[in-house]
Amino acid sequence: MNKPENQSAEKQISLVDIVQKANDGEKEALSVLRNALASDHAGSLMDFAGNLAGKLEESTLNAMLGDQQPGTRLVVLKKLNQMRVELGWNTSPKLERIVIERVCQTWLYLHWLELADSQSKNRPIEMAKYEAIRIERAERRHLQAVKMLATLRKMALPLQIDLKAELTVAESKSPALSPRSRFDLVNSTN
Repeated sequence: MNKPENQSAEKQISLVDIVQKANDGEKEALSVLRNALASDHAGSLMDFAGNLAGKLEESTLNAMLGDQQPGTRLVVLKKLNQMRVELGWNTSPKLERIVIERVCQTWLYLHWLELADSQSKNRPIEMAKYEAIRIERAERRHLQAVKMLATLRKMALPLQIDLKAELTVAESKSPALSPRSRFDLVNSTN
């Protein structure tokens, strides 16, 4: 690793320590954290430490795979990143990125529930009904996220107005008519 990457990793580790110490109630760490949040680097600090979407993804993967399947975790993370790229993460405005993140989160959660349901055997009928309801709700949330992304993109499209006008030469060649009035707009509603 080159030197700038080492420094970035060291800053992230120290930031994690400061946040952890502040969470543990250490007043000095809380003061340092407040100062850092008031600095010019607050945006990168919040992106790193305040990334709740990333924490949710990590939490879902932990519940789904635990520590037992690091290979599967790596493949799923790669799939999620691929989905983000395919959905246009790199070129999207911030609002779209939030919705793309939601699409990926709901996709992961839905598939986790479906996988768990498919692997469940010999469970009581009440539990099967409960799981079916959870899957249905997760699917609804996923489809709502997809619909929201489509709606945002549709709203962001440039407005195209297709005016079709047919011009006909007026039959009357009256000298009283100006050259401009010799043309009539057909199908005009104005």
